[in-house]
Amino acid sequence: MGMLTHYFAAADDASAAIRATEPADPVEDDGPPGAASLDIVRLAGLEPFVRLGTLTSRLTGRSYGEVTRHPRHGTVVGSGGDDGPWVVTVSDELVRALAASTRTVLEGVVDDWPEPPARTGAEPQWPAAALHELAELCARARDTGHRVYCWACL
Repeated sequence: MGMLTHYFAAADDASAAIRATEPADPVEDDGPPGAASLDIVRLAGLEPFVRLGTLTSRLTGRSYGEVTRHPRHGTVVGSGGDDGPWVVTVSDELVRALAASTRTVLEGVVDDWPEPPARTGAEPQWPAAALHELAELCARARDTGHRVYCWACL
């Protein structure tokens, strides 16, 4: 079973957590009220725990263990139950690093990343194109004073 993931910007944890109480996919046309106003990037296959921990480590030079011990790395701020959806934090450190990264840096970081495991649903843009989209979201969030979150569901 694969994980469906979307990344979005919100003003704070409480505003982001509300998305976990909405059972619909926040990017679908028939999604919850207010979803259209969210700045959302659909990135299937880019899960917020191991992949973003690895990405943070590669962009910052910090060890994976140090990155994943940070309190804002993959912290669940909202949960809809055992199968989700969940809303998970993306560390401010990764948001800053991605927002400041050039295309060349992002492409270099993912050169040796393996493809994600087989999934159901739409094929993700993996990996460099997905990181470009996520970096653009991070830059917009930084510019508006928002934080970045991952909406995930099994």
